[in-house]
Amino acid sequence: MKNNKDGPTEIHTLLKENEKYRMMFADAVYKHCYNSGALVPENFEKVFLFRKNEIETAVILESARWGDFRKNISGVTYTKKHWDNEINKILTEYIPFRRDIVIKQFQHQSNRLFPVFMPPVFKVDNRDSKSAIFIELINPNSVDGDIYYTTNGSDPGLKGDKIRGKKYTEPVKIKRSKTLKARFYSKSGVWSALAERQ
Repeated sequence: MKNNKDGPTEIHTLLKENEKYRMMFADAVYKHCYNSGALVPENFEKVFLFRKNEIETAVILESARWGDFRKNISGVTYTKKHWDNEINKILTEYIPFRRDIVIKQFQHQSNRLFPVFMPPVFKVDNRDSKSAIFIELINPNSVDGDIYYTTNGSDPGLKGDKIRGKKYTEPVKIKRSKTLKARFYSKSGVWSALAERQ
C-alpha cells in the first residue's frame, strides 16, 4: 500500500508497527473475506454483476460519445465488445483468485498483516434443537496447536498475560442467540485471526 505522508495511508503505515492493530486488521480481513463476508469470491461476484448491470446501457452511450477519442494515437475504436471482454476477464481471472493473492501478500509483508495460521473452522450440528446448537471447532492448519473460544462475545485471545478463552476439547453447546468466537494458537505461540459465529 502506498504511503502518502500526512495522508490516511501514512496513518495505516504507522499503525502497522503496533501488534494489536495488526491483529485487529487481520480480524477484519477474515470477517470480510471468508464465510459469508462481502469479499468472498461468490459474494464479490454478485455485487460486481449488480453494478455492471446497473451501468451497462450507459456504457453503450459512453462508447458512442468517447469510443474513438484519441483513435489517432491508439488506433482503436472502443465499443461495448471491449467492455464485455474486460467484464469476462474480471469474472474469470480476477475475482476467483484475488482474495487468496491478497491474503498471501498480507502474510508475507515484513509487518505481517495476516497470520500464517488460519482461524478455526465451525462445523454446526443442529441436533433438532430449537434453542441450542452444537458446534465442532476444527483446526484447518497443518501444524499442532490449541483452539480457544468464548460464548460471551469477548475475544478468546490474550488479555495481558492471560488467555481469556476456554480451551476447546469437545463440541460446544451454545444457545442460538449467543455469539461464538474462536482463535487458533500454535505451539510456536502465534495466534490466528478471529473466527466468529453469531
